[in-house]
Amino acid sequence: MNSPQDQIAANGQRVMREQLDVTAVSTGRSAYGVPFLGGALALAFSQVAELGAVSAVKSVTFVVVVSLWALAAGLLSWSYERHRRAEQPLRLGRWHAAFILLFLCNGLIWGSAVFLLWAPGVELNNFALLMLCIFTMANVVNEHGESRRFIAAVTTGTTLVTALGFIVQHSPIAMAAAILLPMAAIWFSFMAGTAHNRFVELVRMRLHSEDLARSFAASCEDAMALKTQAESASHAKSSFLANMSHELRTPLNAIIGFSQIVRDELFGPIGNPKYREYLGDIERSGQHLLGIINDILDIAKIEANKVALAQDWAAPSGFIEEAIRVTRGHPAAAGCALVFDPQHGDALAYVDARMMRQAVINLLSNAVKHNAPGEPVTVRTALTAAGALRIEVTDHGAGIPQHMLERVFGAFEQADNTYAREKQGTGLGLALVRAFVHAHKGRVWLESAEGAGTTAIIELPAERASQTAKAA
Repeated sequence: MNSPQDQIAANGQRVMREQLDVTAVSTGRSAYGVPFLGGALALAFSQVAELGAVSAVKSVTFVVVVSLWALAAGLLSWSYERHRRAEQPLRLGRWHAAFILLFLCNGLIWGSAVFLLWAPGVELNNFALLMLCIFTMANVVNEHGESRRFIAAVTTGTTLVTALGFIVQHSPIAMAAAILLPMAAIWFSFMAGTAHNRFVELVRMRLHSEDLARSFAASCEDAMALKTQAESASHAKSSFLANMSHELRTPLNAIIGFSQIVRDELFGPIGNPKYREYLGDIERSGQHLLGIINDILDIAKIEANKVALAQDWAAPSGFIEEAIRVTRGHPAAAGCALVFDPQHGDALAYVDARMMRQAVINLLSNAVKHNAPGEPVTVRTALTAAGALRIEVTDHGAGIPQHMLERVFGAFEQADNTYAREKQGTGLGLALVRAFVHAHKGRVWLESAEGAGTTAIIELPAERASQTAKAA
C-alpha cells in the first residue's frame, strides 16, 4: 500500500499532467491567431498618425518576432499532444519547464512592443503600449489559470521589459506607468492564485470521481467473480449430494432393516428384553437420520435441477387427505384434531401430487409440533378471485415474530421464540416446502402473530388450477 507521501506525490503528478493537457490545447489553438493579432497591432501603430506612425521596419520586425513565437508554441503543443496520444511515458517536469520557457518568451516578446512600436513623446502611443502590457497579463490569467508558474512567466517577462522601456525612453506618462504596472502585476497575481486554486480543486474532484468509478468497477468485477465462484461451489455441492443419494441411503436402510429383523426376532429370540428396547431406539434414530438425509438430498436435487416433476391433473383433496393420514401417525399429533375444510371440493390442480403431498406433510408436521395442546389444526383449500388455488394450514401455537416470517424459509432456520425452541427440528421442512412450491411456479408465505398461531399459505397460479370451479 502506498504511503501518504507517495499518494500526495502521485496526486501532484496527476494535477501537473492535467495542467499540461489543458495548456497544450489552449496554447496550440491560440498560436494560430497570434500572428494576425501582432500584424494588426503593427499595422495600427505604423499607419495611424495618432499612434506615432512607427517605421515599417520596426513594425515588420515585431510581426516576425511574434510569428516566430507562435510557430514555436504550435510546434511545442503539437509535440506534447503527439507524445500524449502515443501513450508514451511523459517526463512531466521537462515538459513543464519547456512551457514555462515558452511563456517567458511570450512575455518578453509582447513587452518588446515598447521598443519596436515606440513613438517618443506621443502620449497615446505610450499609453497604448502600457495598456498592451496590462492586457497581456489579463489575457494570460484568463487563458492559463491552470498554472501560476505559466502566468508568472508571462507577467514577469512583459512587466520587466515594459518597465525597462519606460525607464530608458523618455515618456510623458512614465509616472502613470510606474504606478499602474506594479498595481496590475499585484492584482493579476491574486487573480492567478484564485484561478489556479479553482482549477486544482476541480481537477482533484474529477480525479477523485474517476478513482471512485474505477474502484467501484473493480469491486463489481470482484463481486461478480465471487458470485460466480459461490454459484459454482453451490452447484458442485448440490451435484455431489444429489449423486450421493444411493451411497447415503443404502447403509441406513440396511441398519434400519436389520434392526427391525432382530427386534421382531425373525430368526429366534433375543434373550434379553432390554436388547429389543435398544433395537427400537436404533430403528427410530435411523429413521430420523434417514428423514434428514432425504430432506437434504431433496433440496440438493432441486438446487441442481435434477428433479423432474411428474405432473398431472389431480384433486387437491386427494394428496391433502393422504398427508393428514401420514401426519396422524406423528407422535406430536397425539391428541390433536386434524381438520380438512375444502372450500371447492371439485377443484383440480396440475401438480406433482407426491411433491405437493410432501409439502403439506411438512406444513402439518410443523403445525402439530407447535400447536397448543387440545387445539385443532385446520387445512383449507379455496380458489381466489383470480383463479389461483390456495392451500392453508392453520395452527393455534405460539406464533412467529414478524421479522422471522421470511427468514424461517431458509435451510436450517428456526423461529426465534421460546415455544419453538422447545420443539426444534432440523429446520429443513419449510425450505423444502418453498422449493417444492417454487418448482410449480407458485409461492408460499406465513401469516402469524406471537401468541395467536400461524397460517401457512401455498398459492398455485391460476393456470395450474382447474376451471371447473368458480371463485367465491
